[in-house]
Amino acid sequence: GGGGTYNAQCIGCVISNNVSGYRGGGMMFDDNNYDNYNNIVVGNDLKLVNNGGGSGAYRGRHYNSLFVGNKAAVGAALDCSLAVNCTVTGNTTESTIYRGGIDSAVCINTISWGNTPAKDKLPSATNCCFKTLAEIGGGTGNITIDPKFRTVDGLPYYPGAAKCRNSGLKFDWMEDPADPRSKDVYGNARIQGSAPDMGAAECVSLGLMLLFR
Repeated sequence: GGGGTYNAQCIGCVISNNVSGYRGGGMMFDDNNYDNYNNIVVGNDLKLVNNGGGSGAYRGRHYNSLFVGNKAAVGAALDCSLAVNCTVTGNTTESTIYRGGIDSAVCINTISWGNTPAKDKLPSATNCCFKTLAEIGGGTGNITIDPKFRTVDGLPYYPGAAKCRNSGLKFDWMEDPADPRSKDVYGNARIQGSAPDMGAAECVSLGLMLLFR
């Protein structure tokens, strides 16, 4: 298990184009006692056919990370994990039983959109954006709108929808410069306004200058 990494903490890494025949196309952990920050997990492949196992990651705690374009024979991109301020998009599974994006994970401030199949199955979610809430067990503040991803300075997956902006759950560590979780996936301060944005990328506040003549 773990096509890219196994029981290894990852910070600011790109985990790409790996293949696993067991669990964790990109990353696999034996439990959820591993914290991972600011990673891009893209284009990994899970060949396991008996049950799910995370084409991007299986288990672990993930903060400010992108899971994009991972594929599985059976299983979601993110499985049995904790996801805080993550973006999960463009992932696929060949199974019609399992979910393409997130399965059996607890999510906070996370966006799961544009995965195939589109449904996610979670025990709990808070202040997240999903295609549908049909299989979300509990939680508050969740929405079902298009996040309208946009590219800024060549970097993709910033949330463009107003309801995804300044609408995440706020934690003290988000304003602690010594904490790696206080930066988004691209290195911007995690909070640019009154609260964090949903997803891995935080929209940078723009200054306004008025010139009077």
